[in-house]
Amino acid sequence: MKKRIISGLIIGALLGLVCIGGAYLRNQNQSDSVYLFSLWYNRVLMGLVIALLGRTKTYKFAILRGFILGGLVSYAFMQQQATKI
Repeated sequence: MKKRIISGLIIGALLGLVCIGGAYLRNQNQSDSVYLFSLWYNRVLMGLVIALLGRTKTYKFAILRGFILGGLVSYAFMQQQATKI
């Protein structure tokens, strides 16, 4: 389980860097460092949450579970950003 959590955190951190790159390319003038850090941290949290749940029996259920949990974590980030506007 410990190995799964570490790999989830590493994968989340790497995918967070990809997310930061996409956000920076999309809005070069409006991307401040706090926003970019929160995007990265959101992906790290997704990796941790998905890794904590353990293995699933079917591939389809794993994708569905990742989609739902990723959506819930991202929804919290989206709500926080919407209150700033």
